[in-house]
Amino acid sequence: MGRVPRSSARVVFVDPDDRVLLQLVADEALGTTFWLTTGGGIDDGEDLVDAVIREVREETGFVLTPELLGRPVAEIDTEWSFRGVDYAGIDTVFFARVPHFEIDPSGQDEIEREIILGWRWWSVDELACTLEWIEPVELATLVAEFIDSGRPVAPVRIVSRRPSPSSEPSAAPQ
Repeated sequence: MGRVPRSSARVVFVDPDDRVLLQLVADEALGTTFWLTTGGGIDDGEDLVDAVIREVREETGFVLTPELLGRPVAEIDTEWSFRGVDYAGIDTVFFARVPHFEIDPSGQDEIEREIILGWRWWSVDELACTLEWIEPVELATLVAEFIDSGRPVAPVRIVSRRPSPSSEPSAAPQ
């Protein structure tokens, strides 16, 4: 059986100190964790902007506006497994400059409460030299470019290197 199509809308939040907000997510299929931008699946009938605004509100409590988002900055071809189902899709990523804010997880659904283990604001230097798994692995470079040059004219295309459950756990990106 093939992979189930499931695309998502995500946002790279950057605060006034040029720090990036990431969530620590449990990858049950691989038995590990990784850091990921805020966002999630696009519901039927939802456009990208509505999806990312909804996901941000649910996951963080932050009220995001379309004006903060602008146009997408990246598209990530991705495949993953979750609770026995294999998925494939495109993660459309936005970039938003926001004030520093505290996370309010009260809008998270049951699954989000199970798999989101924490949050952290990262500097670009911390992202560039961490040994922890950051998804996508190119995030530090992308954020540095967005901070220095602004949004790209066209979205940057990335192929995710997230390992599948059949891969060795040690194959997780560093």
